[in-house]
Amino acid sequence: MQEQEQGSVLKKKSLEQLIESPKGGIIIIKNPLFNNSTSGSNLSDKESHLEAVSVMMAYVTAEATMIEMERKINFLKKVVKE
Repeated sequence: MQEQEQGSVLKKKSLEQLIESPKGGIIIIKNPLFNNSTSGSNLSDKESHLEAVSVMMAYVTAEATMIEMERKINFLKKVVKE
């Protein structure tokens, strides 16, 4: 039960970091369950899942930044045409 709560708290904190992240950068989220001394073969399914979630969140942040940049570029093109 405590592991479930810890996982839930980690997911919530990760989501908060994503939402509060600055629009101009890619956010790399450090996974507190992962340390460099842990080999890949020793990771539990939960730890592996959280690593994947961290990577996906960084990708989503980068994608959102690209969309925002495209929107700004399109706006500037429109202004230049007028």
